[in-house]
Amino acid sequence: ADGATGSRERWIEGDTGADGAAGSKGDTGDTGDTGADGAAGSKGDTGADGAAGSKGDTGDKGES
Repeated sequence: ADGATGSRERWIEGDTGADGAAGSKGDTGDTGDTGADGAAGSKGDTGADGAAGSKGDTGDKGES
């Protein structure tokens, strides 16, 4: 007589593996270049002229 048919087991899929550890942090970037100097300030305005001096008093009249 024929032998008994072997049973066919269904393979159960294994669980997904855990994620790998996070990579280490990259190096710090280089410092940026220093900015250029600002433009020179503009020259101040010329001061106003002083007031004109007042006229002197009239001298006394001489004696006759």
